[in-house]
Amino acid sequence: MGDPVATCFRIAESRVLRCCDIPCLVDAATLCAVAPAAMLVITKSVDTPGARVLSAIVIFRQSANSQGCTMVLFYGFDGEFRVRPQRGRRMSKAAYLAIFLFLSISLLFSEDTKFEGVKIRRHKSAEKRELVDKIGVLSFEDDGQKLTFRSGAGDQFAIPYSDITKVVFDTDTHGATWIASVHVHDRWLYLEYRQGDHSEKALLVLPRAIYDKATAKCQTLFGERVTIANYPEKGESIVDKDGDMDKSRIPDWKSKYSIKLDRTAHPLPEVKSDKATIVVVCPPLTARATGHGGEFKLHANGKVIAVNEMGTYSIAYVDPGKYSLISQSENANGFEMDLEAGKTYYFIQEMVIGAFGRILAMLSRNSPEVVMYLADGAYLSDWKRLN
Repeated sequence: MGDPVATCFRIAESRVLRCCDIPCLVDAATLCAVAPAAMLVITKSVDTPGARVLSAIVIFRQSANSQGCTMVLFYGFDGEFRVRPQRGRRMSKAAYLAIFLFLSISLLFSEDTKFEGVKIRRHKSAEKRELVDKIGVLSFEDDGQKLTFRSGAGDQFAIPYSDITKVVFDTDTHGATWIASVHVHDRWLYLEYRQGDHSEKALLVLPRAIYDKATAKCQTLFGERVTIANYPEKGESIVDKDGDMDKSRIPDWKSKYSIKLDRTAHPLPEVKSDKATIVVVCPPLTARATGHGGEFKLHANGKVIAVNEMGTYSIAYVDPGKYSLISQSENANGFEMDLEAGKTYYFIQEMVIGAFGRILAMLSRNSPEVVMYLADGAYLSDWKRLN
């Protein structure tokens, strides 16, 4: 069921003085506690696909001449209601207990949900395409019905829940910067939202420890707007019986390439009716590492179809069919999959610093939203074979 929302009516002598929607039930009760007239609070859950909608009416009766207030709960109410203050009545112990329970539950629902250690990945500046990470706090502010982010570096946004049009969760497996053999399993959180007459997007990195809670919160709030990308294609080490890179799977493993970063052209992938389109991006460990880190080759059935460095992306068009896709640096990592004509497939070559400083790569299939966001912060790889 969704988070409760309260519609609060202040009533004096059967006349509605004020009506407002509030996301926090405890606020309604607090207002009632100080109101000289009666208060009617109608609560219902936010509509969520497939969920039951619960409606309830809470009437707090209070006047200047009364010794307290009484509360009556009605469930499943769907109609008009009029209330007259009742004077001179004392509140029973049962009513006190009911109010206490109501306030306790309301407080539980009204608390903001905050996640620390979240990174926002955004362009270094308006002039520089590279993406940088800034750590901050992601907050679901139910009182104000908005999603906010604030970092110590000054990055911030405040998006009304109603303006969020798309939420995508995706897997991010990478190596901790310059720490040998440490793999970090984080999650991407991609957002699209309305801002005036146009659409904006943001990409966040969630620590694995908060992923489940953040996912559940988003599913509760945004329902069908949430997509959880979980592709079956996940990179596996391509090794022989001795544990070394299986060179028989990548016969072109000795090939060498020159790579230039195209800082002017930034083409987007095309859909071709007779070809399968491949987009592969290689995010840098840091913005300063863009253009470094050596070659990251992508083999398709033994043929090199793309070569990246950190901070670049490549586009390839191949015939439809079954493929062995393998990323190669100082290791080989990949999987098999079918590619269909007229479709576009999105991949990430994640760099990992392995034991003894070895530069490794992990290949994964990811969502179009995350890959294209990363590609927007990367340069096109202009690669040429040297041997």
